[in-house]
Amino acid sequence: MPEKTRAVARRQLSLKNYGDLFRALYGPTRIRWKPRTVEIVSMRSEPAPNSEEREQLLSLAESDRTLKKTRDLMLFGTRRLERQNGDRPVREFVRDVLRRHPAFRTRSLVEALEHPDRSDDKHTLQILGDLNYGSLPWQDSFVLSKRQAATCRANALHCLLLWYRESLSSPLPLGRIHRHLRAELWETIITRRTSEADRALVLIKDRDSAATAIACALSEARFAELQREAQDARASASQERTRTQQLGTQLGNLQGQLNDARNRVNRLTGELSIERTRHAEEEANIRDDAEKLRGRILQCLETELSLLTEGLHALRRDPPRVSVMDDHADRVIDGLMREVRRLRGG
Repeated sequence: MPEKTRAVARRQLSLKNYGDLFRALYGPTRIRWKPRTVEIVSMRSEPAPNSEEREQLLSLAESDRTLKKTRDLMLFGTRRLERQNGDRPVREFVRDVLRRHPAFRTRSLVEALEHPDRSDDKHTLQILGDLNYGSLPWQDSFVLSKRQAATCRANALHCLLLWYRESLSSPLPLGRIHRHLRAELWETIITRRTSEADRALVLIKDRDSAATAIACALSEARFAELQREAQDARASASQERTRTQQLGTQLGNLQGQLNDARNRVNRLTGELSIERTRHAEEEANIRDDAEKLRGRILQCLETELSLLTEGLHALRRDPPRVSVMDDHADRVIDGLMREVRRLRGG
């Protein structure tokens, strides 16, 4: 088609429904695909593509190997098409396009597309970032060039972030998006730009000043947050040092009290040992004295009982020998009185 004819076609083409939108975007010749406001109103009043047309459009979308067109559609859809639309046909179509792309065929990524609230955004983005895009399994054995692989990786990460941003029940916060981009995309770019001159040229040639400004603002906000956390950490560390010093002083005092208590216990233990030894000696002496006393008293009683027995025997004789009993009784009394005096005298 001549250039003039194509230009006329661009001007005259009207996007009446979502099928026209997808066809204009993914068709072999990319024409004007961003709908005007009046076309958006018309598209919302038209039914979504039926299953047969939808399958044809999805087959057409398979030509978007680097996901550039899908990324552009998601960026435009989140701003213009989806906010007021209840059935969200663009999102459903994009989900199926991503599911058919080789980069999104792992179980975790399919789960993220089907049930984003149940998936771990950090984990799935790491999976997507670690893929070898130069060896993706295309049906026609197609192989992305090095530049196409880098473009596909960036677009895939962008598409998944946009999907999370628009599909989660609680939208993915801007700060988290910034951290994901920095970890999975920007750091790999930085490692390839090692010299300061290289980085300066890239920074100056950047055409998207708004994105750079937002990234810088987020980095500054994060840096300020880290500074506050560092200050809080230093203040906490200072408090902990003071508390540690106080506890050290208390510990020293308690250690001194413990040493005093130990010395006292040792002293009392020694005194107790001495008392036990002395008590054992006294107990032994008492037992010895008691045994001697017992023996002496038994001897005395036996002697006196013998005399009384002899006296009773003499008294019972016929005729009784009263003088013998009288003599023995005096001797018994003398013996007992003598023993009583000895006991009283100690």
